[in-house]
Amino acid sequence: MTRTLGAIHRQPHQVAHAPVTRRQALMSALAFSWLNPHAWLDTAVLIGTASLAYGQGSTTFGLGAAAGSLLWFLSLGVAAFWLGRRLNSLHVWRALDAGVALMMWGAVVWLSFSLV
Repeated sequence: MTRTLGAIHRQPHQVAHAPVTRRQALMSALAFSWLNPHAWLDTAVLIGTASLAYGQGSTTFGLGAAAGSLLWFLSLGVAAFWLGRRLNSLHVWRALDAGVALMMWGAVVWLSFSLV
C-alpha cells in the first residue's frame, strides 16, 4: 500500500472487500428511493397532472397509481431474486433478450397502428 496525496492505492491482489450488512443495503435502497429528485418530480408533475383529469376521482387515481407502483417494484424485486443465480446461464440471458425484443416490437406495432 502506498500513499499519494492523501489517497491510498492498493495493489490489485490486496483489494479489501467489507461485507455489506442488511441494514446498510436497506438504508442505501431507501436513500436511492426517497432522496431521488427524479422520482419526486415524476410523482408530483406526471401523476399529479394526470390525476387532474379525474376530478373528484383523483384520490382513487392516486391510490391506484400507488398500488400499481408497489406491485411493479415488488414484482421487480421478486424477479431479481428469482433470476439472481440463474443469470449465469446463457439460455436465461437469451430468453430475457427475446422477451425485451418482443415487447419492443409490440410497442412498434402498437404505435404504428395508432398513427393510422
